[in-house]
Amino acid sequence: MKPKTLRKLNVGLEWEPGSAEDVYYSSGKPRPVAGRSGIVVGPRGVYVEGAVVTQLITVAHEIGDLAESCAPAMRVATERLDAAIQPLYARYVTQLLEANRRQGGALGPLVAVLGPFLDRVVDQCDDEEEALYRRWLAGLHIDLDKSMRQRFETRLAEAEA
Repeated sequence: MKPKTLRKLNVGLEWEPGSAEDVYYSSGKPRPVAGRSGIVVGPRGVYVEGAVVTQLITVAHEIGDLAESCAPAMRVATERLDAAIQPLYARYVTQLLEANRRQGGALGPLVAVLGPFLDRVVDQCDDEEEALYRRWLAGLHIDLDKSMRQRFETRLAEAEA
C-alpha cells in the first residue's frame, strides 16, 4: 500500500500518524487521535438474513484457502477476518440449532453441514460454554455435569419463549 494511502487512512479514521502502517504491516492496534470524540458505530445489533451470513462464511473460507498459498501478511489478515466474523456465525449457528431442536427438525443433515463449526477447537474467539451448548443442541455426545445440562435446558426453553 502506498504511503499516501496510509496517511489518508490515518486522517480519515482520526488515527495518530503511523497507526495505519502499524495495522497494515504488523497487525497492530490503531491509536486514535487524543481529544477526538470518535464516531458512533451504530446500533448494538442488527438483523442479518441467514443467506447473507452463509455468503460471508463462504467467502471467508475461500479467502482462507487462498491465503495458505500467499504471503504471510495475507495469512494474518485472514486470521483476523476469521476472528472478526466468528461471533456472527457462532450466534447464527446457535440460533439455527435452537430453532431446529425446538421444532423437532432433523438434526442429522444440519449437523453434517455445520460440522466444521461444531468441531472447531474452542479458542480465544469463542466462549467454551457457548461451543458446548451448540454441540449439545446438535445432539453430539459431550460430557456435561448436571448443572451445565440444566443451564442448557433452561436456555433452550427460554429461546423457545
